Amino acid sequence: MEKIREQEKSNNFDHVYLLYGAEQAVVKIYRNKILKGLLGTDSIAELKQDMNFSIFIGTPLDVDSVVGMASSYPFMAEKRGVLIENAKLFSKGGSNANALIECVKNLPETTYMIFVDGEVADKKGLYAAIKEVGHIAEI
Repeated sequence: MEKIREQEKSNNFDHVYLLYGAEQAVVKIYRNKILKGLLGTDSIAELKQDMNFSIFIGTPLDVDSVVGMASSYPFMAEKRGVLIENAKLFSKGGSNANALIECVKNLPETTYMIFVDGEVADKKGLYAAIKEVGHIAEI
């Protein structure tokens, strides 16, 4: 969490985050800090109106849509944001699709992804890819 606060102050964010833990209210606070720093607002309602922001909530997750959005360059903006919440990608037997792992490892410089989940049971696959290129915070 300290790293996120430092990045917020310096306005220098990683391209991929995984925020998880039992304290979902605090997870949302840090999710919002990242969104506001990257995209200028933490209002999900406002962000849903932005063509350079995509949100995916719950299961099943349409991995092809996520990869398509994350791989696209922003339209008339500097950044594209992709938020994936409660998709259960990190639970035992979760959907660690190879396409999503490759996407995380090869994001355009203009794309920022935030994964938010309640718990992490599987620290292989997607978790390992995020750890390699981004930041993971257990809250």
